[in-house]
Parts: sequence; C-alpha cells; structure tokens
Amino acid sequence: MKKYSMYVIERVKNGEYYIGITEDVEFRLQQHNAGNVVATRYKRPYKLVFSQRFDNKICFKSRKEA
Repeated sequence: MKKYSMYVIERVKNGEYYIGITEDVEFRLQQHNAGNVVATRYKRPYKLVFSQRFDNKICFKSRKEA
C-alpha cells in the first residue's frame, strides 16, 4: 500500500502557502522549484515548512479539511 504525505510549502518572496499531497516530498519540492508544477510555476522559489505522512489519501483528505 502506498504512503502519502501532505506538505505545505511557503513562497520565499511573500510567505504565501501551497498545500499538496505526494508520495515523495523532497522530489515534489524540487518539481515546484524547477517550474514543473503549473499552479506554482510563476511564484518560485518555495521552501518546505511542514509535512505529515498518511496511510492513504482518505486520511489526508480528512486532515486537510480539518
């Protein structure tokens, strides 16, 4: 069974946050900072401020809505 992580990244320039889910947080952060994610492409760079592992996406969704 795949494990997922919820992550929060912060835009270095103005403190704006982005919340996402991934299997590999470090790789996903690299994708954000390389401009490979449409939602954050023009707002780089980002730094990781929080991540939390979950057993499945259902647990993540309930945490994100809390």
